[in-house]
Amino acid sequence: MSSMWELLLCLINSPQYSSFICSKFNASSSPPFLSYKEIVRYLKAVKCNDTLGLRKLRDKIPFYLCKSGDFVSAVHSLLLPFNNLACCTACRITPFQFEIYLKMFRTGSVPCGNNFHDPGEWISVGSPVKNSILIKHALKLLYCNLSLYRNPKCWSSLIMVLGSSTTLEKNGHVNPVSLKEPPHDFQEMVVSVSCVLLNELKTKVNVSLPSNVFSGPLQLEACLILTVQAVQQMLLNDLPYLSSFLEITLAFGNNFWALRLLLNGLSCEEHILHGTINLLLRDLNFQKATMLHLWKKLGPQYVGELLCLYLTCRNRKMQSIGIFIIHLISENLYMCPWAKHLCNFLNTGLRKLPLGTTTDHEVAKFIAVLEKL
Repeated sequence: MSSMWELLLCLINSPQYSSFICSKFNASSSPPFLSYKEIVRYLKAVKCNDTLGLRKLRDKIPFYLCKSGDFVSAVHSLLLPFNNLACCTACRITPFQFEIYLKMFRTGSVPCGNNFHDPGEWISVGSPVKNSILIKHALKLLYCNLSLYRNPKCWSSLIMVLGSSTTLEKNGHVNPVSLKEPPHDFQEMVVSVSCVLLNELKTKVNVSLPSNVFSGPLQLEACLILTVQAVQQMLLNDLPYLSSFLEITLAFGNNFWALRLLLNGLSCEEHILHGTINLLLRDLNFQKATMLHLWKKLGPQYVGELLCLYLTCRNRKMQSIGIFIIHLISENLYMCPWAKHLCNFLNTGLRKLPLGTTTDHEVAKFIAVLEKL
């Protein structure tokens, strides 16, 4: 039994060998003539005494469906229990696998190799799923897997993928895009239906998203707004379990309007807002060197807009994030040659915006330092 083909034939025709085969089955050894669709068909048909071993193999069915280019079937198979095996594959996927699935669904591309962790380039094998299907099932995955739901990496992955193009770099990196801020009446309309939709995604099997919103010209923006509302709900209910908030904010990229929507939405619950801000300040304090390196890469335009976002918040506590960033840059100017370009940007961006006395003073000192560079 030197090939998977022979192993699978034995598995189907000789039940007495099932436990042995389950222990020997390895997708990485698949022969070129055995297609992924055939693997899926065999995995659905086989019977095995080793229930846990078989479940582990069947958990790869959605991945193999993606490899065959059938992304729609892959999306649905993640959430469907298989025969008498408890729960569905979604209950057992890891944050890393969650991100890989999102990338595959968004781009129609898959990683080379037969396993998630196999090195190699990504290649296009089919058409991406519709954005309405992507957001609906991504949120369902989060809701049915508590370890994913409470992991900031998973929320940042979803935000990052929604804010990227449908093409990937060969190394699997996404290409960020800047989504123009949609009209405020559109934002308010999506926010108004979000509560009902999110509740249905948690409790119902079949959920339909309004096609005029999630299949229209602003469908990606609508998906991002719905995700923002889901993040707000997560923070309201599970903030104590969250290990980080910084990576969630970074995932928005240049889509500052969506980040502002998230932060403004937290203002209705003062204790949640303060808890989130304290978590973000802790993250920034622990990641000072990382942030300085990242800001160098992203440039003064990004840092300037980020500063304006925090400094112009009505909540004084939120303004403290901007003050922290100002102090961090001021204390490390030798590492921030790009900082001199912030001067004109801040003078323009903050000129007519209402700031508190403390914030005014800190900004004035910072601009004075920048003008001397």
